Amino acid sequence: MAAKASEAVALEPIDDPQDAWILQLRIDGKTTREVAEQLNVPEHVVRSSMRRVMPKIDAGFKRDQLALLVLRMERLTAAVQPKALQGDPEAQSAMIRISQEERSLLGFYGSGFDPVAVAPTGGPGENSMSGFYRGLQKLGRWSGPPAIEGPGSATVLEQSASPIPDSEPASS
Repeated sequence: MAAKASEAVALEPIDDPQDAWILQLRIDGKTTREVAEQLNVPEHVVRSSMRRVMPKIDAGFKRDQLALLVLRMERLTAAVQPKALQGDPEAQSAMIRISQEERSLLGFYGSGFDPVAVAPTGGPGENSMSGFYRGLQKLGRWSGPPAIEGPGSATVLEQSASPIPDSEPASS
């Protein structure tokens, strides 16, 4: 099913030749000031003209354009990915850029963004591995830190904080 184009963005014919010329100059890359100087009009006339002739972009238009961009990215991915998997460095670079652009379009910003990251739930004194150790302990694959042998090792172990809080209170 094809997406229905938003009616709010339909381009209207430009009846005023000055508005059409201003739009063309802006499309060609001229600044508002440069257009005003070239046409010998105040800058506010250029801005008003642009407001009249530019399409109104609504949420439906944005959604439709985003969907089209994602579909284009998928087409590019389908064309480039086989070459990237075969080791072509240019295709690999293109895949990275395609992936970054797609993430940006979908709102996943920054190279460090992890959409499935879990917020830490540990308390004070826990480190980044504490959750991992708790998981191993629950699976029965962790019995605590390895014993350190040698002079003074008991003191070191007693003074160091355990990465896993004891689940049962210590018995006296």
